[in-house]
Parts: sequence; structure tokens; C-alpha cells
Amino acid sequence: MLAPGARVIVGVSGGPDSVCLLHVLRELKVRVAGVAHVNHKLRGEASDEDERFVAAMARELGLDFHAATGICRPGTWSRPRGEFGASSFTT
Repeated sequence: MLAPGARVIVGVSGGPDSVCLLHVLRELKVRVAGVAHVNHKLRGEASDEDERFVAAMARELGLDFHAATGICRPGTWSRPRGEFGASSFTT
């Protein structure tokens, strides 16, 4: 599925499926280059808590964390403030 030596950035929402995916990829020895998270601000403080959770998990795993924020309302979309090219922190 991946070319030999390929590196991936894993999109993690903070939910059990994407968290499991991150851990499974690492167990399979896939070269994970970082973790990406988009906070759409759909659930208020709960959305912010997801972002903090994913950032802390990336930090604990020694992975770069890439975050973007976009306000999402029915029928509208606001461009993200962050860019995946600029890490919030780098290990």
C-alpha cells in the first residue's frame, strides 16, 4: 500500500478510530512523520479539548503536531488559520 520507506502524516480527530489508526500504523512500523488535526469548532469546548488531547498524544509519542482551525457552519466554510506545513511544535 505504501512505497518502501514512505512517511505518512496521520489525520487524528481524537476519536477512537483515528487514535487506533495512529497506534496500529506505528505497531506496523510505518514511518509516521507527524499527526494532523483540524478543529472545525463544531462542538465548542469539546472540539478544543479534542485538539488538546491529540496534541498531547503526539507530544507523548515524539511526533510533530500539525493543527488547523476552521469555523464550519451549515452552508459556510472559513479558511483554516493554521497550515499543515507549519507545526505547532516540533520534537
